[in-house]
Formats: sequence, C-alpha cells, structure tokens
Amino acid sequence: MKEGEKVRRIQLKEPARCIAAGKDGLLYLGITEHVEVYDRADTRKAIWSSLGSGAVITSIAVAGSEVYVADAGNRMVMRFDKSGKLLGFIEGKEEAQGRSGFIIPGPYFDVAIGKDETIWVGHTGRFSLENYTPAGMLLWAWGSSSESIEGFCGCCNPTHIAILSDGTFVTSEKGIPRVKVYDPTGGFMCIVAGPEHFKEGTVGLDLAVDDRDRILVLDPKDRAVRIFVKK
Repeated sequence: MKEGEKVRRIQLKEPARCIAAGKDGLLYLGITEHVEVYDRADTRKAIWSSLGSGAVITSIAVAGSEVYVADAGNRMVMRFDKSGKLLGFIEGKEEAQGRSGFIIPGPYFDVAIGKDETIWVGHTGRFSLENYTPAGMLLWAWGSSSESIEGFCGCCNPTHIAILSDGTFVTSEKGIPRVKVYDPTGGFMCIVAGPEHFKEGTVGLDLAVDDRDRILVLDPKDRAVRIFVKK
C-alpha cells in the first residue's frame, strides 16, 4: 500500500531505534545493542549476539547478502552476513590521512548503500559524508561545517542520509531541522524542507527513499511520515 494504510504490525518487547528491509522481505531491527530479524509473517527468526553494553545501534543497511550496522556507542560500522556472523568493521581509521576513527558526539550515526554497493556513512563529528569499501577503505568524502545553506552547521550533522536511484544524496539535520539534496559529487542542489515544516525542537528526521524516488521523512514530533516529490 502506498496510501498510508496500515497493513502490518509487529509487537516488540523493546523499542527499536532503526529498521532495514532486505529484498527477500526480511526485516532487521536495531534494538539498542543487538539486532533482531523478522520474516514476512512477522515472526522473529533470529536474535543476533549483543554488541556490548556500550553499543547504541543507530542505523542498518542491507546490501545483497550482507548487513551493515552502525553503532554510535562503539563508533564503528559492523559488517555481517545474513546469519549474523561478523565479517568485519569499518572504523574510519586512515593513518595516512591522520584519521584515528569516527568522531560521533551523539546518538546519530547513519549508514547507507551507494549505487555501486559501496558504503556511505554520515560522519557527524566531521560534518561529512564518507564513502568506504566493504573492507573499510576510505574512497572519498565530502561536506563541511558551515553556517551557509550548503554546509552542515551546529553539532552532530548530518544526522541522517539516504541515496536516490541516480546517486543524489538526501540529508537531514538537527539544531536547524531541515532536509536537503546534494548531487552525486556533493554539490548542493536544494532544500526539501526547512524549519518552517517542523515543530520547534524537532530532532531525529530519519530518511528513506522509495522505488519512485519519493523522499520519506520521519517526523517524530508530529508522529508522521512526510512524503516529498520532485516538482
């Protein structure tokens, strides 16, 4: 259904912080420090091992047979197979570039899959989006801290990211709640929604795109999903 009609409901024992769907219909839910997997019948199929007491799972992305889990508490993206076996880490460490790891000041740390199935991470402490191979090698990055509309201001931004079918980026921010679009090279294109669209104090504008390249924005203050289409 694409009209907003409720068709499924899964009753959870604990709140989920994030969710991702595989093409096979499996749902992956981040429950604070572990992942739970549900099938099309809303049956819980698996509970993966805990990532530790300090873990805060903030984002999940599925790429083929692999699942990427962003952990803001441990400041890394973990790479799993679909059985929950740990395959590797993306830690944001590049000694040649003086990078000692991801800087994640708060509980906002998003991961998304690019058109080429490389991994994109919202590096909030550097106000940037960073592109990695599945093995964790940094390919390139863009973004900067700036008061201008083209940059990311405040703290811990961009909080969320999504990628359209043509490689265009969608970002959201807190402090000044807004949703913006950048071209595949990181060039600013436009504002999708500004502070006037949201109530004061709105944070956590999670993003998704559908198969029609509509931009879906989770508005936690209004408890609604806002849908934006290109004019």
